[in-house]
Amino acid sequence: MEVISFVALAAGLIVGLGAIGACVGIGIMGSKYLESAARQPELMNELQVKMFVLAGLIDAAFIIGVGIAMMFALGAEIGVWSTPLMLQMYCESPSAGAEPSGMSEVGSMVNVTDPEPFVPVLPVGNEGAS
Repeated sequence: MEVISFVALAAGLIVGLGAIGACVGIGIMGSKYLESAARQPELMNELQVKMFVLAGLIDAAFIIGVGIAMMFALGAEIGVWSTPLMLQMYCESPSAGAEPSGMSEVGSMVNVTDPEPFVPVLPVGNEGAS
């Protein structure tokens, strides 16, 4: 079996188990909401808001799982995940001694360096206050 078949199997498991978990979670939450609304009808509006927030969070966890599965599936298909290996192979045997900009060879490892790292500037103290 090739790597792409394992990636497809893993993506299917991520999506399938995530869907089962989300469905069971929303089902249990919905049944508990109906139980509590039947016991205390005056709290129905407050509980409904909390139920919809939790339903969104449960669905968000499932959607994140789908996104990760798609990242693995599409990344393996177009060769995104093989890029570090390709960089290492290129730096071990560069053509005509040319070294790509921003990279240097250290032993068998490839160091990708950022020429100008981003440093955020945050205001400190009361400089702008009058």
